[in-house]
Amino acid sequence: MTTINQFASVVEKDLAEISGALKDINTRLHNIELREASCSPMLGSRLDAIRFRIDAQERAIQSLTAASESQKVINSELRQANKILTWLGGLLSSAVILWILTNVLELL
Repeated sequence: MTTINQFASVVEKDLAEISGALKDINTRLHNIELREASCSPMLGSRLDAIRFRIDAQERAIQSLTAASESQKVINSELRQANKILTWLGGLLSSAVILWILTNVLELL
């Protein structure tokens, strides 16, 4: 009978230790969950801010791309105008040279 009582006291002591360890683990888990719960809104707000910035930058990139395309069109139009003006300048200078030559030849 004494051995059964000794065994029962040892089992009760072990159960008390296991119960204390489980309570400690439960407390730690609760603290971890509280920390995660406080971090989650902060991370969510940071991610929302980053998404907002990315959207703003995407809009800026799209507007710059559109401006670049319009500049390409303007650049090609200016090149065409430059070719036309060069051609007209050549014709005008030829006409002026011919006019000068005819005036010089009339004097002779």
